[in-house]
Amino acid sequence: MEENDIIISGAISKNDNYLIINSSHKNPQIHLWCLKSYLIIRSFNGHFQENFTIRCSFGGIDESLIACGGEGNKYESDGNINIWHRNQKSPIEQI
Repeated sequence: MEENDIIISGAISKNDNYLIINSSHKNPQIHLWCLKSYLIIRSFNGHFQENFTIRCSFGGIDESLIACGGEGNKYESDGNINIWHRNQKSPIEQI
């Protein structure tokens, strides 16, 4: 398993099937790894991270949701909590 940028944080699902990696302050990336095939099966977009360590977590039924905070940036005054379905690359909710 190899990431092309600095790993900021990671979390393993309770069933040990998945790993989410949050990487890079400059170009934030969240990758979902399958721990059976050791492949990235999804990349998520929609969050902003520049100065702080932001951690992702699994949630929902069968851990089908991924949640990650985000910082505000020069275009928006407040950060969001982003929620993705494991099978969709764009957030299904931003709070």
